[in-house]
Amino acid sequence: MQPFELPLTACLRWPAWVLIVTCAGLTLLLGIDLPWRLAAAGVTTATGVAAWRRYRRRRPERIVVGDRDRWTCRLGDQRDVTVADLRLGSVTPTLVSATLIAADGMRVPLFVPGCAIAPEAHWRLRRALLAWHPPGGQAGRAPRHPSTGA
Repeated sequence: MQPFELPLTACLRWPAWVLIVTCAGLTLLLGIDLPWRLAAAGVTTATGVAAWRRYRRRRPERIVVGDRDRWTCRLGDQRDVTVADLRLGSVTPTLVSATLIAADGMRVPLFVPGCAIAPEAHWRLRRALLAWHPPGGQAGRAPRHPSTGA
C-alpha cells in the first residue's frame, strides 16, 4: 500500500486568491458606471470564493494505492471514495493533474504541483498514475473517444 498525503500548501492557496482578486480588480476597471462595476466585481468575487470552497471540499487529501491497483481517496470533507476510473491530464515533474472518477460517478480533480509534496513522493505519484489500470482490468486504457480512437 502506498499512501500519498496531499496537504493544502501555500503554493496551492495563494494562486487561487491572487486569481480571485485579479479578476475582481479587472472587473472594476471596466468602462461602465460605478454601481455596475461594483456589482460585477462582487459577483466575480462571490463566484471565485464559492468555487474555491467547493474545490476544498472535493479535493483529495490522501490517496492510497492498495493491492491490485485498488485506489481509495479521502476527500476534503472526510469522505472516502473508491477510484473506478482515471483520466490523465498533465504528468510532469512540475505538475500532476488528473481526474479521479469515483465508483458512484463523481469526478474528483487532482492537481499536485511539484512544490506541494516531497520530490520523491511526487515521483512515486507520477509513476503510480502512469501505471494505473482499472481494478480487475488489464493494463492500459481504452481510447477516451471510441469513435475517433484518440
